[in-house]
Amino acid sequence: MMPQGVLEMSIQIIRITDPKSSFIEKLLKSGGMPFEVIKPKFVENDNNILLVAMLDTEICGFLYAYFLERIDGDKPMLFLYSIDVFPDFQRKGIATKLISKLKEIAKSHNYCEIFVMTNERNEAAMRLYRKTGGRRGDADDVLFTYEI
Repeated sequence: MMPQGVLEMSIQIIRITDPKSSFIEKLLKSGGMPFEVIKPKFVENDNNILLVAMLDTEICGFLYAYFLERIDGDKPMLFLYSIDVFPDFQRKGIATKLISKLKEIAKSHNYCEIFVMTNERNEAAMRLYRKTGGRRGDADDVLFTYEI
């Protein structure tokens, strides 16, 4: 087993923008998903972000986020929709590196903020978001969904 510091130094974070990228097939195989899951239009769209964490040629995790234009200001924001680190690589700083890369992208594109939703009972996510500088909004925020 590789020491944690060495693993953190060896991880590369790659933004996928080509739907024919071999990283997509590797990502889906690593996650046990069929190849057809990721739609080509998703990665081709500059308003969508797919980041993959790599250790040499092995995928360790990924995140994806959406650009959201605002009606009330010039600066858009990013919605961090999902972040996942595969079990063998958890608690080694990979999710932190993925979020750091997303923050770099947000800063370079002049976004006003990144936001993410989770459940309070998801203790790992709560720790991650606090550790990476996330601030919790109002304690009574509630998310409603509408099935269509």
